[in-house]
Amino acid sequence: FSMGSHSVSHCNLQTERIEIVKYEIEVSYRNLLDQFGQGKYYFAYPFGLLDKYVYGLVAASPYVGAVCFGSVLSNWIKTDPYLMKREKILATTNRREFQMLINPAYDFIRAAKAQLIMIKTRRFFR
Repeated sequence: FSMGSHSVSHCNLQTERIEIVKYEIEVSYRNLLDQFGQGKYYFAYPFGLLDKYVYGLVAASPYVGAVCFGSVLSNWIKTDPYLMKREKILATTNRREFQMLINPAYDFIRAAKAQLIMIKTRRFFR
């Protein structure tokens, strides 16, 4: 298993001042170190939201990777470690839905939706 954090206060990092974003990323990482010691920790963008500034700060941090919603169709060897796919598992997710989320054979079902998201993602990296 792996461990990580969403930030200190789980705020929308896209709407915060740069000092706040840096604080949220740095302190949440330090909290993991204080609680669990040295390790490889991941960041989960709060609400799955990021822009090029938030991405850059997380990529420059000690986190070894980060997860977001919908930016990639599936994770593979060349996936940017700071843009890894994460699925939403809700209390209302039933067994069939869960099986579809973890089965790569169902990725084609989400392909069209993911292509639209990829186009939007490319826009903020320009």
